[in-house]
Amino acid sequence: MLMQMRQCGCEGLVTERCAYAPILGALWRDFENGERGVRLAESFAMFRLLTDQRNFPEGLRGYHLYFLEKEGVFRNRISRQYVNVEVKDAGSFGVGRKWKLVDVKLTELQKKELDLLYRDMMDFVNKRKAETNRRFP
Repeated sequence: MLMQMRQCGCEGLVTERCAYAPILGALWRDFENGERGVRLAESFAMFRLLTDQRNFPEGLRGYHLYFLEKEGVFRNRISRQYVNVEVKDAGSFGVGRKWKLVDVKLTELQKKELDLLYRDMMDFVNKRKAETNRRFP
């Protein structure tokens, strides 16, 4: 499948969640440092805020791919999108599902909003790192 995707023009195949590595790292560090209160809840809330954007085109992939493109991981936002087909065996990946390749398009307004979300994530993570360094020198 990876070879086929490259031949179709896709930059690669990767879970979209890696676009949130900075906030996932902060969340993990908080947990590993024994945090179970407000600080951990704030990190989780930031992660949820970033990943729970249901009104973007092409479902979840559109804005994840924008972040990955922004970081230079991919050069485009070509993505495999599933077509509405009845899934007969939900336990198996891709069984009974059809897909097509889509070049996810975002408007300038959507890109601006995503840029703000990304900046907020990085500001939050950098603040967390500074606080953690003060608490655990």
